[in-house]
Amino acid sequence: MVVSKQDAASALSEIHSAGDRAARLLHYRDFAPHALIWGTIWIVANVAIDLLGGHGTAVWLSLIVPGSVASSWIGARTGRKHREAGDTRPSQTWRWLAMFLALLVYFNLAIVVLAPATPAQAGAYIALSFAAAYVFAGIWLGWKIVAMGLAMAALILGGYFSGAPHLQVLSGSVAGVAMVICGLWMRRA
Repeated sequence: MVVSKQDAASALSEIHSAGDRAARLLHYRDFAPHALIWGTIWIVANVAIDLLGGHGTAVWLSLIVPGSVASSWIGARTGRKHREAGDTRPSQTWRWLAMFLALLVYFNLAIVVLAPATPAQAGAYIALSFAAAYVFAGIWLGWKIVAMGLAMAALILGGYFSGAPHLQVLSGSVAGVAMVICGLWMRRA
């Protein structure tokens, strides 16, 4: 059987498309546990801040440490699983940890420079920065992550501009819920 040049090119194009789709689905599956962890942390932290009042930094720090450990462990395990399956790329765990530390420094410096007038402004700024980071990551990893970032930003802005009481718990919780829903959505990939 002789295959024409056009048929061969078409078949290669279909193979390439299938590979791209498989890679995107793999990114979603790998990203899902992180979205579930951090979405849950956002919900718990914002509810705790609302209930405890004035102890936001302590609440967040008490949740960021175990969340970071859990995300690092999942990332390392996922990387090991990929390498065992024949992926030759080096581990990215150190890059994610470095990015996390850079974000912590960035947020602290930005808050000092911008000097938000209220805790709600500081919280909205940090939350919107994470929403933007998810949009940026989603540009490379897949549209579901972009959708999650946009949903988070819309919910945070809606809560912020609504002037509703308990604003921080509202905006943080709805953003956390968006992350959990998207994590469950991506897990099905």
